[in-house]
Amino acid sequence: METGPLPDDVWSSYQDVLISPDGRYVAYVGEDTTPTNPGTYGIVRDLKSGAVVVQGPGGGGCDCDEDFNHARWFPPDSFEIAVAHTNRGSIWQRISGRASTRGIKVDTLGEEPDWH
Repeated sequence: METGPLPDDVWSSYQDVLISPDGRYVAYVGEDTTPTNPGTYGIVRDLKSGAVVVQGPGGGGCDCDEDFNHARWFPPDSFEIAVAHTNRGSIWQRISGRASTRGIKVDTLGEEPDWH
């Protein structure tokens, strides 16, 4: 077991910072706080180097006291990250793909995913 700091851009209220089943990547919802491009996005980083592997488009976000964002992994390195974009209505932006191929698909969900 090893501990380390979270990436600087992890959204402060995010709960699902997840390590991939193969231990090579970390998936989470990040936040850009710059005035030119504020918002949240799904992101996967290489766990060892911290380098960005894939990052979804930013924007949206939510004015909420609760975390409505979600992430999950499928062995060995496929992922889904649902980012609440409730500032644009009740939708979630879903980023899915495979970390090893650095490819993503972006679509929307009409309601909060029930990933248990």
